[in-house]
Amino acid sequence: MREQQTFFGEKIVPEAYAQQAIMAVMADGQPRSTRQLMRDARISDPRATIRTLRDKGIDIVDEWQKNSHGIRYKIYWINKHNL
Repeated sequence: MREQQTFFGEKIVPEAYAQQAIMAVMADGQPRSTRQLMRDARISDPRATIRTLRDKGIDIVDEWQKNSHGIRYKIYWINKHNL
């Protein structure tokens, strides 16, 4: 069976890379928005990777926030005791 892939710029990156990148960034337990995860993990769709990691049993917590303009966005983090 072929490994699932995700896009990264012009390259196609194996899903395992995206999962490792998200886990490495989130390992510190600090909350991050989707935009921050895109920048820090260098992957284009961290939400899909988070969904895959949750399906594998990783306890990724999320919470809705509002910015100063009232626009809602989610932040994601892993509780350090769950690593």
